[in-house]
Amino acid sequence: MRLANALFLLIGSAIIRTYADESSEYPVAKSLEDTIFRVIDTGLANLDVMQVDNVELDVQKCTVTSSITCVVTSTGDDCENLVVPIEECRDIDMTFTYRYCNEEQRDVQLIPDKTRALIETLTINGLNYGNLAPKECREISITRKIDTCKRFFSGSLKVEGKRGNDFDNGDYCFAWDFMRIFVKRPCEISSKVASCVVERTQETCNSLIVPIDECNTAEPMTFTFEYCNNEVTPLKFRKQKFRALVETQNVDGFDLSDLTPGQCRSFPVTRNINTCKRFFSSSLKVEGWRGDNPGDYCYAYDFERIFFPRPGDPPPNPDSGNACAVTSTVKCTITGTGEDCADIIVPLNECSEQTDMTFEFEYCNFEQSNNITLLGGRKTIALVETLPVDGLDLSTVVPGECRRFRTNRKINTCKRFFSASLKVEGRRGDGKDDYCYAYDFYRSYIDRPENDGNGDVSVTEECDISAQVTCTVDASGEDCDDIVVPLNECRTNVPMTFTFEYCSRENDNSIDLKPGFTRARIEAVDLPGLNFNDLQPGECRRLIVSREIDTCKRFFSAQLKVEGVRNNIGGYCFAWDFYRSYITRFVQNSPTPADTNQDLDEAPCALSARVTCTLDATGQACEDIVVPLEECNENTPMTFSFEWCNFEVTEDIDFFEDKTRALIETVPVDTLNLSNLPAGSCRRRIVTRSINTCKRFFSAQIKVEGLRGGEKNDYCYAYDFYRSYIDRLGIDDTRQPSPVLQPSPAQGPTSECDVSAEISCTVDETGESCDNLEVSLDDCRVDTPMTFQFKYCNGEQFSFIDLKENRTTALVETINVDGIDRSNMNPGECRIISETRLINTCKRFFSASLKVEGLRNGTPNGYCYAWDFYRNYIRRPNDNNTPVQTPATECDISASISCTYDKTEQSCDSLVISQDECSLRDPVTFDFTYCSDEDQFDVVLRQDKTYALVETIPVNNMNKDPLRPGECRKLRVKRRVNTCKRFFSAGLKVEGKRQEVDGYCFAYDHYRTFIQRPPTITTSPSVRPTTMPSVSLVPSGAPTTCIVSLAERESRILAIINEISDSNALLDPNSPQSRARDWLIYEDTYDVFCANACSRSGDPASAGVFQRYSLAVFYFSMNGDTDWMMCGRNSVDECIPRLTNIRNDVVPTFADNEIWLSGVSECLWGGLACKTETRCLDRIEFEANNVNGVIPSEIAQLNGLRYLYLEGAFGDIDYSDGTMKFLTGTIPPEISQLENLLILDLNYNKLQGTLPVGIYNMVQLRQLDINHNEFTGQISPSIGNLVNLRFLQLDNNKFSGNIPSEIVNSVDLVNADFHRNDFTGRVPPELCALFGVGFRLNRLSADCGGIPPEIECFCCTRCFTDGVEFTPISAADEAPADNEQSLEVDIGF
Repeated sequence: MRLANALFLLIGSAIIRTYADESSEYPVAKSLEDTIFRVIDTGLANLDVMQVDNVELDVQKCTVTSSITCVVTSTGDDCENLVVPIEECRDIDMTFTYRYCNEEQRDVQLIPDKTRALIETLTINGLNYGNLAPKECREISITRKIDTCKRFFSGSLKVEGKRGNDFDNGDYCFAWDFMRIFVKRPCEISSKVASCVVERTQETCNSLIVPIDECNTAEPMTFTFEYCNNEVTPLKFRKQKFRALVETQNVDGFDLSDLTPGQCRSFPVTRNINTCKRFFSSSLKVEGWRGDNPGDYCYAYDFERIFFPRPGDPPPNPDSGNACAVTSTVKCTITGTGEDCADIIVPLNECSEQTDMTFEFEYCNFEQSNNITLLGGRKTIALVETLPVDGLDLSTVVPGECRRFRTNRKINTCKRFFSASLKVEGRRGDGKDDYCYAYDFYRSYIDRPENDGNGDVSVTEECDISAQVTCTVDASGEDCDDIVVPLNECRTNVPMTFTFEYCSRENDNSIDLKPGFTRARIEAVDLPGLNFNDLQPGECRRLIVSREIDTCKRFFSAQLKVEGVRNNIGGYCFAWDFYRSYITRFVQNSPTPADTNQDLDEAPCALSARVTCTLDATGQACEDIVVPLEECNENTPMTFSFEWCNFEVTEDIDFFEDKTRALIETVPVDTLNLSNLPAGSCRRRIVTRSINTCKRFFSAQIKVEGLRGGEKNDYCYAYDFYRSYIDRLGIDDTRQPSPVLQPSPAQGPTSECDVSAEISCTVDETGESCDNLEVSLDDCRVDTPMTFQFKYCNGEQFSFIDLKENRTTALVETINVDGIDRSNMNPGECRIISETRLINTCKRFFSASLKVEGLRNGTPNGYCYAWDFYRNYIRRPNDNNTPVQTPATECDISASISCTYDKTEQSCDSLVISQDECSLRDPVTFDFTYCSDEDQFDVVLRQDKTYALVETIPVNNMNKDPLRPGECRKLRVKRRVNTCKRFFSAGLKVEGKRQEVDGYCFAYDHYRTFIQRPPTITTSPSVRPTTMPSVSLVPSGAPTTCIVSLAERESRILAIINEISDSNALLDPNSPQSRARDWLIYEDTYDVFCANACSRSGDPASAGVFQRYSLAVFYFSMNGDTDWMMCGRNSVDECIPRLTNIRNDVVPTFADNEIWLSGVSECLWGGLACKTETRCLDRIEFEANNVNGVIPSEIAQLNGLRYLYLEGAFGDIDYSDGTMKFLTGTIPPEISQLENLLILDLNYNKLQGTLPVGIYNMVQLRQLDINHNEFTGQISPSIGNLVNLRFLQLDNNKFSGNIPSEIVNSVDLVNADFHRNDFTGRVPPELCALFGVGFRLNRLSADCGGIPPEIECFCCTRCFTDGVEFTPISAADEAPADNEQSLEVDIGF
């Protein structure tokens, strides 16, 4: 407001001195308007203002107004309140509303060229420049994507006009509004329940295991609360909102004076905790301000809940009988000897407090097909004694995977025992039975040797006893584990019989039982009647007890503990059994909101969460998509649906806003509705994102946490993790079968098999077909029962069909139909499944689909596919109120696809192409035909729902104008397809409505052809085929006619290697050079001397040794065996690196995705590409692949290299947790020998030192990207040698000195980034000239945003100060025209 008032006074009572002094170093303002814009950007201080004499201030000014408002389009929230963390910044749709009014009593004539609206610097079209009538207001709204990664954005509205011609007396009309909104970042404060310690044992609370018989209602525990201010300004606390709790009791005594920047405070408090309960909680909430603005409000919250495990706890929710198959085991050995810790014998006079022992923790996923997502924090944890073990891999565990982790610890063998444990918790899905739990507790008793009286020492081993508890239900005799009790039939007094059995397995010695330590319990009640007399060798004893059990609870328990000492020779005796039975309720489907009379189990809270995904282009489920690698796309639109439901009968669920979140990949989904969810209600958030289908998978997840209302106040939790693997080959997800595996003629027909799919629908209440359904809006219901019949048939006469488990599906709306029989279908067999669903007839249509996929006789040459899509349009009675009778059915349109193989002009349906003759780019022609068979009415096509695809690529130029009655259209498209794959596909969907009268129109055709391979007759094993076509581009891996003995091969390799590498490196057996040499001589099966490989300087004797050896050195130097996430010999991920598509590069190359160091040409290793003509390396490209280590000097041997991409990670990502590693060291000076290099991209690493001098002589270089490293020193003026440079990114390093003016020699420069360095001086004015006409520079950045700036720049498009971007008025936008001067108002703040 102060700035606005000052501007008004500035305009009304002063003029700005503007002068055109050619000697001035400042450009001159072109107009008052330009000056005002500059004032808005910079402030008013130091403005040179001259008072104007004789100005009349009492004139009757013309009164017009202008105003701007802005809201976030998706939420309607005021843009002023937008808070976007920098790591989540992105383009966000915002709606700007411009309003201008005439407050006069007569018309105001607007001046069109002076009245304008802007968003940032872009003019908004659509303003109405007609005369404004008295008291008239006009509005225009426009939605634009705003980059919230910038700190602010702006808009302005200027209105100029006149109400007459007497300007001196106020007939000139002017109004102006300028809005600048700063995007707020979250306040950087934190709150944490930092620790909890059990006072009695000093162990952490989360490691405490409490047997129920040893629990304590008042166990002292000390909690430490920590809160920190990470802002650059002090934090003022909102004291009435600051709250710390242990359980529900307030904690007082905190220091709430202002918290200075960077300061942390901690506060310990000791409270008595009831460990007879299964859990307790603590929390800390901090609120306050870092300044006086609304965006300066600060909030932080932490909630910790700790569960007490009991010894022997079984996995939660085992009542389904389908417990998650996860295991955990702990082993221990003596470091150095490998002896099992359980077998050690340590005389007391030889014990040590520092005995080295190695503990091995192993956890496995024995699921057949389900991943297990591990829960971190205190859920999956390993302990030795009471100390946590760091370093467990908590990433998703795939089916069949086992992980081992070893740690060395020093153990005190002067104690009699020590322990270790491993607890694993996770989820395999979103059902209550998909909770995964495994626990192992390892305890070793240290034996002491005893003298047998003859001077010899005997060993006392732990004695052999057992304990077991069983239970039966008295009324039925069934095992208590198997009981099922509906909640409405439960009783508090069900008789059950418990049997406690304990046995001695000793052969010779009795066991002296300890009465104080041997006990039996049911629930928490001790049982009398145990016999404590000595237990004789081989003796078993039983105690049988009947008790009444409350089956309205979810579980009950019993336990037996036996302790004693073996008589005569000693030896500690211990056995323990813990029995817990979970009472199963009736297994039911998730209740729907209509199930209001359903008795729901009180535990757990009935909350669900679910994620689904569809491909926008086709509407198919994301898990069904097939994307050939050569057709992948980084920006494939997909729509994710996040749904969370409250299936409680009466209670609302109150969500924890800081604990409930949805993610797509790692990017949060905003604007979840987290208000209280009423009983029986569901919410859905639908988000469209662009997904990179060049990766092999993508993921999404939703986690919902809260409290169930009412008296129970129960904790509620639901979680769903969605991961879709993108199929490359589609049928069997393997590479092409080798020729010897091709089917012979006797294996049956090779045409596509005969399978059909059909859907019908009946309205249950009338028995009529759904096709004829007519429902008025008054009679419509959300729960009309309808029965869908899905029928699928095998039309083959002699062949069975092996249905694909995950590809044969049925849906009603978007909900799966259970019960589909996917077993092999016999010849002529038909199957029918009926499904009754409640359909909302208040909507205008509903749908169902059936897809059937499989293989005839299980062989790849007989691909089977059928699909039916049923959509019914619900008619309304008033649909008939038209002059022409409305047809009673959906309108009649059709869609069809045909394909021709251009080389032979035959139909693609019957293609037979051998593996030797296939091509990555075979030409085919698709004909897409769509017709209207209507007699009277046009069909209006929906623009967004009508499309054609080849594979997953949309077809352009499709005519979507209305279809006339009887009209057919044909769209012919020529595409190149990969016939080395076994199939390719196309799709055509046409959707719309009948014009003038109602009628939904839909037609769809899916074309998929399966390429047959001719049978191959072989008499001997064939040579291993590559995954590339057998054409001249790809060198063969098999020996040809040359013969090189092993001795000669080794001798020749050593001679060449000695020319390349330093002799000292070759003497070190662990160096990358020695490892590469040994691999090439002793392990490599590819014969570089016999293959057609890259040779150096035309010397055939060197063959490909230079190239293959240098790449092997690169592999070992970059830790390929241990760290690469893909393409290494031990990598987990599939080798599918993405090679950048470089436009206008005409050099032919070839590449593939083989594992590095495999026995094929190195050109086929993933991430590489070679020139077709020479077989010499053209490209190395890895991004975010954990490639790390030091760049070896041997890279100079790859002197044909044109592209070198070794980016460490994408964007400003914090990998301080060790999940990503980087290149280190310096750039080797030998890199300058890569004379043909066009692109050098080493972004986002930890490279150090100065740039090698030779890099300035790489005159072919077009792109030098070395930002986000740790380079130092100055940039040499020799950078002017790089005359072909187009992209220069030096930002985010530690460069110093001046920016050399010689860089202007790179006249084609498009982008130059110098910010976040230690440069001084000024950006060379010559560089600013490259913004002019005839040049290409469009981005220039430096540290020019401070006052004073670290470096001066009047033309930069991006300025930074202290690492934060400040957007200037750029020369690119406001550079003066030739011979035109402007004034830069030097006013500062």
